[in-house]
Amino acid sequence: TFDDFAPDLSPGGTEVAYYSLSSGTREIFIKGITGGPPQQVAATRGQQLYPKWSPDGRSLAFQEEVGLVQALCVTRRGESGRWGPPVALRRMKPLGGSWLPGGRFLAYPNRGALEIIAADTGAARVAYAPSPGSTDPKVESVVPSEDGRTLYFKSHDADGRASIWAVPTVGGRPRVLVRVIKQEDRHESG
Repeated sequence: TFDDFAPDLSPGGTEVAYYSLSSGTREIFIKGITGGPPQQVAATRGQQLYPKWSPDGRSLAFQEEVGLVQALCVTRRGESGRWGPPVALRRMKPLGGSWLPGGRFLAYPNRGALEIIAADTGAARVAYAPSPGSTDPKVESVVPSEDGRTLYFKSHDADGRASIWAVPTVGGRPRVLVRVIKQEDRHESG
């Protein structure tokens, strides 16, 4: 429907997680690909957005907003198929992140830096942060490599040009992979 947003297909391809405004607040639902009624994942006091499946399909990470406070939350599905209560891992605006292979950690941008967050405790370490006052790229969204050793992130420079970068998951300096050149830039250098 027009009130459903940000779908994420489960690893097995049998379910889709999404958030919906159908009840007037943003809530996360799961629905089977072949049909059936949607299942609400968890009732919370806040708005729930941007669900992301774990690699094993047994957990969902999502953003929760309660007033001005935003947090990265995780909920897990038990053997019975019911979802447990969500656990707030970190106060942050968790947009554009992903689970790492293995499902023990998440990679999310946080204020321009790239954090690796433990899915069970919320403990975080910085894999990359731009130097203050520099033109270093700021992390906007991140996707891990299949083996989880490299994180790819998108950034924009001060002129709005997009770029894709790679940084080791263990941390370090990023290297640019792709810079998008605007049409007018090609004519000036041409």
